[in-house]
Amino acid sequence: MVNDLTVTNVYRATLGELSRRYPVLEKLTSYEDMELEHRLWERDTFQSYDIQCVFIGKTGYGKSSALNSIIGKGVFATSSIASTTKQAQAADFSIDLKKNHYFSIADLPGIGESLGNDKKYMKLYSEILKKSDCVVYMLRADQRDYSIDLASIESLSINRSKMIIGLNFCDKIEPINRMLPFKPSGQQHRNLDLKKDIIAALFKMSKSNIIEISASDNWRIDSLIEKIYNVSILDTNVINDE
Repeated sequence: MVNDLTVTNVYRATLGELSRRYPVLEKLTSYEDMELEHRLWERDTFQSYDIQCVFIGKTGYGKSSALNSIIGKGVFATSSIASTTKQAQAADFSIDLKKNHYFSIADLPGIGESLGNDKKYMKLYSEILKKSDCVVYMLRADQRDYSIDLASIESLSINRSKMIIGLNFCDKIEPINRMLPFKPSGQQHRNLDLKKDIIAALFKMSKSNIIEISASDNWRIDSLIEKIYNVSILDTNVINDE
C-alpha cells in the first residue's frame, strides 16, 4: 500500500515457480536496477521493491483469465456473466527475499461496467500506473468498437512505449475453426495481422507491442510474458512520464 493505494495479494510464490514456465523471467535474478523510487511499496510489515505489471481493460475482455493462464492456476476470479474484479489484486513472485525484491502482476477493475464505477476507479488506475513498469491493456480480437478504450488510455496518459496490447479471444477471429488445441488457420493469421495494423494505427503504437493471445487456450501466453519482461526493463521511466 502507498498512501491510499491498496493492492490485495491473492497469490504468493517464488520467481522460480514462474520462471520454470517462462525461462526469460530468470534474467530478473541478475537485474541490477530494482531499487528505483517508483518501485518502492509499503507492505503490511516491510518495504519492498516491485517490478509491477498491471492488466487493465474493459469488463469481459479476459484480464483475469489471461493472468490465470500466466500463472497456471485459477487464483483470479472470473465470470462470463458479471464483472468480478472490484479492487486491485496481485500475484507476487519473490525475486530476492533478503532484499524484498518482487515481480508482481496485478488485475485492475474492468472499465465500462458503469459511468459511476469508471469515475470511482480512475484514481486507482492513475495511482498504480505511476508505480508500474508495464501496462497490458486487453482488447478482444472479435470486437470493432474501441472508442471507450481509446478515451481511457488518453485520459490516463499512458506512455505507449510502456504499454502492451493483449489482443485476446483470437480463437474467435473469423473464419472460426474448431481445432483443439487452438491453432489459427492461414486466413485467421491474415485477419489477425490486419486487425493488428488497424489497432496500431488507432492507438498510435508499435505493432510489435500488440500480442495476439487466446487466454482460454493458453495460446501465445509465453510471447506475452516475453514482451512484458522486455518492456518492464526497457528503461527506468514510470508509465505516465512522456
